[in-house]
Amino acid sequence: MSKNANQSKNNTHFIYSRSLKKKIPCTEEQFQDFYRMAGAIRKKEQYHHRCKCPKQFIWACDGDCENCEHHLGYKELSLEAPNTETGDSFIHACH
Repeated sequence: MSKNANQSKNNTHFIYSRSLKKKIPCTEEQFQDFYRMAGAIRKKEQYHHRCKCPKQFIWACDGDCENCEHHLGYKELSLEAPNTETGDSFIHACH
């Protein structure tokens, strides 16, 4: 096998589909676009403390947060919500 043929074989890009649980071959441009979008979504969710995806599974992030086991959900936080540790509301705990 020539050096160029070996390099082109190693440069094959894949997109991991979590729902299909398999790697899908793609072009470098498709790979870059897909993981740029997925990374932006993941970073936004991590900023808002809704994503707890461990570092070793970032490669499997496809930006589909609603169907991800590492996503914490889109719950609205309220100052009047009960504190899970004491049962008191946050407003009463501040007094």
